[in-house]
Amino acid sequence: MLPPSITQELVNDPIILLQQTIEQQIAEGYSFSGAVLNIATQSPITFFTAPVINGSPLPPTVPVSLTQAGGGAENLSFLVPNADTVLVYATFWLEKLTHPQLPSFMQLQYAQMVMLNFPALLIPGKPNFSWPHVSVATLQKTFG
Repeated sequence: MLPPSITQELVNDPIILLQQTIEQQIAEGYSFSGAVLNIATQSPITFFTAPVINGSPLPPTVPVSLTQAGGGAENLSFLVPNADTVLVYATFWLEKLTHPQLPSFMQLQYAQMVMLNFPALLIPGKPNFSWPHVSVATLQKTFG
């Protein structure tokens, strides 16, 4: 069983965790400035416009083109026999937080998705299945 804090809404959109952090920091009186960077190993990438739920029809899709797309994902030697990295997509938010009474600080928020292909059958020429590996985090810079 999953912990109660892992909801279906969170599984559908893990960026909710990053938004909750920002909402809490705004409530504490912080303001933000910063930059965002999107990177990907291919462009365009097609995303569903809504969560895919068992038994429901597939929602429409939207293509997203990225100017920073290209290059490749190098596979680690121990990973290649078991899975193949076929897509990497990430968004990085570099933020400076300022507060009227507290010291300013820097934070990095990111969301990344790596699609891994695993062999469905160990028969040459048979298709793989893809599995998303999603990571989100908020990191705060410290000195000393």
